Amino acid sequence: MYQWAQVKDDINQHTSLLLDAKELGIDILKKRVAIAIKYEKQPIVPADAADYVISMSDNTTIILTNLQTTIDCCLKLLHRKAGIRVGIGSKTINVGNSIEEAIKTLEIANLFQDKDYLYFNQVQFIYALLQSKLPVEPIVNKFNELDQTPMGKELINTLLGYIENNQNINKTAEALHIHRNTLNYRLNKLKDDLGLDIHKLTDLFQLYAGYLYFSQSHIKKLAVM
Repeated sequence: MYQWAQVKDDINQHTSLLLDAKELGIDILKKRVAIAIKYEKQPIVPADAADYVISMSDNTTIILTNLQTTIDCCLKLLHRKAGIRVGIGSKTINVGNSIEEAIKTLEIANLFQDKDYLYFNQVQFIYALLQSKLPVEPIVNKFNELDQTPMGKELINTLLGYIENNQNINKTAEALHIHRNTLNYRLNKLKDDLGLDIHKLTDLFQLYAGYLYFSQSHIKKLAVM
């Protein structure tokens, strides 16, 4: 199972794996979806008898399935149980790729604290952005400096709220429970501190990319602690 889970290239080249699977009666040439379930307390995994379950760590389980009913059951589990996240990869015979996609979906959903990010195609652009090694280190350093103070954290949350609400001043102020004047003051302060104007698309994109890199590194640091 673990050997199968590592396959990311042409599975037909893995002769010994194909032979082992045939002896065990497993059709590994069938396209399957990887579902990653991350949990605080292990639930009863909603897998069908035709599915395959792999424990990746103490708090992450992978289900390999070609059944929509299994996917539906996992999504129901997500809404029914607290402390559970679900990530779903693409359907392929190279299940290693789908497993990687499912886990990356979990990571990016955690980055945004967004349970609505369930499928890899929803986060594929963000994942590619994080893998592209953009020259945003100066911006990330400034975010790290802001993160050291309560006011700085407030400014970071303001930027995120502004982006999440599609740069709409009224909706952002409402979401943050602050007055428009307070919001405008914070946005101007961000411009002064970061040296980029959020009202300019190219500057806002740089800030967004920098925030993603900052958040990713911040989560990694917390995981190590």
